[in-house]
Amino acid sequence: MVIKTNNSNYHSWYSIFYIPRLVILFFLLSTKVALCTEVRNQAHYNQIMITRENENRLIFEFSINVPIALNKALSPEKKSDVFLSQYTNLSKEKFQNQIQVFIKELQSNCLVYTPQGSKYQLMDWELPKSTALQSLLRDEMQIQKVPPEFQVHSDPIKIRAVLKSKEPVSRIKLQISKALMPILIFNSEQQNLWLTDLSPQIIVNIP
Repeated sequence: MVIKTNNSNYHSWYSIFYIPRLVILFFLLSTKVALCTEVRNQAHYNQIMITRENENRLIFEFSINVPIALNKALSPEKKSDVFLSQYTNLSKEKFQNQIQVFIKELQSNCLVYTPQGSKYQLMDWELPKSTALQSLLRDEMQIQKVPPEFQVHSDPIKIRAVLKSKEPVSRIKLQISKALMPILIFNSEQQNLWLTDLSPQIIVNIP
């Protein structure tokens, strides 16, 4: 899905390079503090690998802590234990409906902006089956009962989405759903870029 935007918005990105160095340094330090606070208790942090399929199509492969992401997207006001208790007891049909809500949330809030002034949603989201995801939540509920010194944790889950652009893309501005933040971005050049609540958009070169 593509939505045309004002081309001047894209060029305004480059104004960041004229911000005084002290301002940039302060921003980076603030981002690092917030990031460390959120990920320090996670065994795995969320990641994206971006690869090119052709000049108009990019593949986004996510590695996600699904219980946390579902909690943030579907019931952010609920504490983890309350969320897990409620969603593990949903019927198969109701839980599947909630996964569809989750996918729509990702599609609406994972956006790519191009230099030509276009805005795209990531499409064709591929997740594990809803039964597997609900089973993962049940496992997480049991893991939370284990004393922290044993360091038991859930493995991240693979999720895939696609950017389909009408124009060739080699540089993008990327925005990711807050449900997946903080998240580390890799491209084929192995650049490591963080997206966080304090830094919700970032420019990524795609070789």
